[in-house]
Amino acid sequence: MASYKGHTAALQLPLENGGDANQANNKGWTPVFIASRKGHTAALQVLLENGGDVNKASNKGTTPVSIASQKGHTAALQLLLENGGDVNQATNDGRTPVSMASYKGHTAALKLLLENGGDANQADNTGHSPVFVASQEGHTAALKVLLENGGDVKKAKNNGTTPVFMASQKGHTAALQLLLENGGDANQANNKGITPVYIASQNGHTAALQLLLENGGDVNQATNDGRTPVFMASQNGHTAALQLLLENGGDVNKANNNGTTPVFIASMKGQTAALKLLLENGGDANQAKNNGCTPVSIASQNGRTAALMLLLENGADIHKADGQGLLPVWIAADKGHTDALHTLLKAGANARKAEWSGQPALHMASQKGHLAVVRVLAEIWPLDRWPWKMFLMGGGAASELQDYLMPPANRTMRNFLPRLYSKPDMMKEIWKYLHKPRYVDVGQLDGHGRTAAQLAAQQGHMDIVEVLQGLGVDEGVGVAADDGDSD
Repeated sequence: MASYKGHTAALQLPLENGGDANQANNKGWTPVFIASRKGHTAALQVLLENGGDVNKASNKGTTPVSIASQKGHTAALQLLLENGGDVNQATNDGRTPVSMASYKGHTAALKLLLENGGDANQADNTGHSPVFVASQEGHTAALKVLLENGGDVKKAKNNGTTPVFMASQKGHTAALQLLLENGGDANQANNKGITPVYIASQNGHTAALQLLLENGGDVNQATNDGRTPVFMASQNGHTAALQLLLENGGDVNKANNNGTTPVFIASMKGQTAALKLLLENGGDANQAKNNGCTPVSIASQNGRTAALMLLLENGADIHKADGQGLLPVWIAADKGHTDALHTLLKAGANARKAEWSGQPALHMASQKGHLAVVRVLAEIWPLDRWPWKMFLMGGGAASELQDYLMPPANRTMRNFLPRLYSKPDMMKEIWKYLHKPRYVDVGQLDGHGRTAAQLAAQQGHMDIVEVLQGLGVDEGVGVAADDGDSD
């Protein structure tokens, strides 16, 4: 306790009466260790004068020199070194006093250690060198001292990660600049093939990325699994980093080993700003993965409506199926993504032909209880309600009505005259048309001869049954039995 509090007088008395200066607690901390840890130089002096062991380590192998270095207690450290403290004795996990001072950025302690024979390159058990940990923590002053004393700028840890890599990952631009000025390699990859350029792009550290590119960093060097810096900036939505990569020759369409392109991954993650940038720079809106899945398919699967709209504006094919034969419109219906589904339908996707394993889109949505999806698929013409206005106004002829009901891109402008009230047959046709689902046949049978209403009833989705029956499903058709056959 006297060592902990630094009470020199209280410490002196028991030592003069046979007290043990080296008796440790249950952590293996001796009085010398504790005084060094707290920076109590006077108490430490007393302990050393009375037989205190300057190098006795704790249970974790931490010596008084190590703990004084870690805490930055330079005066205590000086005293320990003057009394035989081992400047390079490592902990159980291999950390040296130099490494500890470097990690904490204690420059004065670090200088003292190096002046007394400290090793600037001795790494711990996982390969972390003093230069590495100083770079990791962004301690530029400590890093400068290490490099001036022979620190190896390229020494990697066991997994191949270098100091340059670590400074890039953390965005420590000043440390990175110092490393590159002293021979650091902007392209040295770790064991997974990940480069400093890649990791800076992944984390959106634009200033570090700029510095790497100015020092020869390879903008297209891929990892072992084929991911490029452009890919990672796109995945994480780091638009500024992505812009910088593209300006320096980044390949906008280079895919990874499974065929995933930057456009695909941005669509998958819903990184709309990055996707827009990719498409503006030649990104392929239709390039599929090795399994046939397209950017439109993955955006539909994940409900990324904004990304989907961007893809469609840039020529994406909404009719292209994936490797399993699934159309984007079926996928959106299956996953319950109403907005994405509506976007596809408005763009001309054919929900009537979209099926998989005998299951049309309407049937799958009904079976899964996606009421909102069913409402979209069974939507009556038209969503914007203009034909209702035309009906209420009256007038027009069959040709005029047909012209109005054309897709908007093919529609011509007409004046509709109020004549319909004198044409009851026309009124009936309009009423019938307005209550006809636009996108699906609600009475369509699946591969087992079941209607969507039957599948919904089988799963207890009676709200969907009510919607479908209200649109003309034969109410006399029985609910499908458990074996998949109709009654």
